[in-house]
Amino acid sequence: MTQSRRSILTLLLLLYLAGVLGCKKKKKEEEWLRPVKYQKVQLILPTQIKSFSGVAKAGKEINLSFKVAGTIEMLPVKVGQRVKANELIATLDATDFILRYEQATASMKDAEAQRQNSKANFQRTKRLYENDNASLNDYESALAEYESSEARVSSFKKQKELTEAQLSYTSLLTPISGVIAEKRVEINENVVVGQVIVVLNSGTDMELDFMVPDIYISRVALGSQVKVEFASIPFKKYLGRITEIGFSAERRSSTYPVTLVILDADEYVRPGMAAEVYLELKKEGGEKGIVVPVSAVGEDNKGNFVYIIHKENTKKQEIGVLEKRYVKVGEIKPDGLMIQEGLVEGDLIVTGGVSKVNDGLKVRLLD
Repeated sequence: MTQSRRSILTLLLLLYLAGVLGCKKKKKEEEWLRPVKYQKVQLILPTQIKSFSGVAKAGKEINLSFKVAGTIEMLPVKVGQRVKANELIATLDATDFILRYEQATASMKDAEAQRQNSKANFQRTKRLYENDNASLNDYESALAEYESSEARVSSFKKQKELTEAQLSYTSLLTPISGVIAEKRVEINENVVVGQVIVVLNSGTDMELDFMVPDIYISRVALGSQVKVEFASIPFKKYLGRITEIGFSAERRSSTYPVTLVILDADEYVRPGMAAEVYLELKKEGGEKGIVVPVSAVGEDNKGNFVYIIHKENTKKQEIGVLEKRYVKVGEIKPDGLMIQEGLVEGDLIVTGGVSKVNDGLKVRLLD
């Protein structure tokens, strides 16, 4: 091998090694971009927390009652019992209703017999009249009697249907499956039409009713989320969502009914439990502000600062360059520090590890 060929091979080898080392160095630099957590700055409306007392209830609560009055004869269900659709809940003493049904049935049979006789008489009189063997007066009299008997049959038929329906109303059945929440009557008790016999809870959703004074009701919004606490369940807090807001105030008060659904209800929450509802209400006339996590704010001899992230376009990963920006901080809020100057809505800021980064540093953004 000549000296010139050795020189060329050596040069190519050096170029190859330089390229490999360069790629490794570049790859290493990319791998060592410091990862940082971040968030977008948003304007926050000033709020205040108010608590209101309420009572839990099943998502579907049905009051079951009779359509006829009478005396309770049977009441086989118990509070807390699970029942299926069309299951017997209670019965009334049906003696009077049976008698009325039997009388109506007998009256209808008599009316039908009379109709048959009057029909036969009418048909005979009609033939005689057509053969000039009966007068017009006889014909009209037979026709009137036949039509009258038809009307009596129709009347007694409706009466029978009514007494039959009333007889069926002496048995109270469940319209859907559920749990017996309350029994409001006892056996041998006289009840009137529409009087609640039992309360049936059905459905998996658990709701809660509470009252809000008129001075706050305009600041309650449908769909807003609230916190719920039960005195009987001290080890857990629940999340609710406002589903109904009353349009009219309750009588003799200046409060409005509000209903929420408990989003994470479990087996501990039961109808009738007392609860406290905590609403975050917007303060009227308050100023908007920016609140950032305490971990996002650093301090040096010039004052408080945050790191703004300027994103770079890259297909491989989220990359950004940091800008150190001094800010004026205000009071401490439950969610962090109020920023009075230095930030605008939409800015991206580093939310952790501000002591480990510096101005101009390129970083990798974590989701």
